[in-house]
Amino acid sequence: MKEREQTLEIPDGFKFDGDINARSRQAFCNNLDFVASNHPNETVTYFITSKGGDVDELSLMISAMDKAKILYGVKIRTIVDGYAYSGGAILAILGDERYALPNSSIFLHDFQIQSPRESLKERRADDAQA
Repeated sequence: MKEREQTLEIPDGFKFDGDINARSRQAFCNNLDFVASNHPNETVTYFITSKGGDVDELSLMISAMDKAKILYGVKIRTIVDGYAYSGGAILAILGDERYALPNSSIFLHDFQIQSPRESLKERRADDAQA
């Protein structure tokens, strides 16, 4: 099955549509760098439809957004078009201007950061007391 393009150019910006993975991250970063470097101090619009995906790739996308803001002075407008879940929601939240089209949904789930020293046994003991 042929995978569809993850980032499509549209008249008012770019459409990020799909899971966050190495391929979609590369397209996102390339598009953002190209537009920001050719249109410094302007607003870049991303329409987002994503269920999330790879956290490491998301981290690189966030770094690309920060780089574009610092080096080229761009503002990033994010518009949720349909749904933005997990990592897709984080991308949407990080825009300088944030919007959601009617009937769109945004979902962030709970997460937990665990200390490497914390053992499974200690966690079970804490859970039993709660």
